[in-house]
Amino acid sequence: MDNANVFDFELNENEGYWSVSQYNGGAVEVSVPAFHEGKPVKDIGNHAFAFRKKLQRVIIPEGIVSIGVSAFAYCAALEDIKLPESLTSILGFAFEGCRALTKIKFTKYLSYISERAFWSCTGLVTIKLPENLTDIGEYAFSCCKGGDLEPILFSV
Repeated sequence: MDNANVFDFELNENEGYWSVSQYNGGAVEVSVPAFHEGKPVKDIGNHAFAFRKKLQRVIIPEGIVSIGVSAFAYCAALEDIKLPESLTSILGFAFEGCRALTKIKFTKYLSYISERAFWSCTGLVTIKLPENLTDIGEYAFSCCKGGDLEPILFSV
């Protein structure tokens, strides 16, 4: 598959890496590329996958360190997302309104979850927070009712 037709990228020239700035496809399952034009992809940019109603599964490769603001907002069918060990931050509203997401496995190097990152993910039932998490924003899991209106269960 030619990524140039499915993804738009933005180059951070000073640091020498790419960010995914936009996903243009309509697939049910997507694998984010680890490299573009010989340079690493390190970020999922703001709004990159927002409002992709058919998207059910996303695989994010090692090397990605950040998921941007509203990156997956209102991907209502998103059930499964594989996060890489390299991920250190999830920014505000990143998964807002992802109602089909029932679980998410955070990796050990994740240190920051921003405000309202998982706001209104009404399907989330259980969340295991990583030990290295040093900062969690206000309302990060607000309006997450869990299955059948059960409270969400947190553990470390």
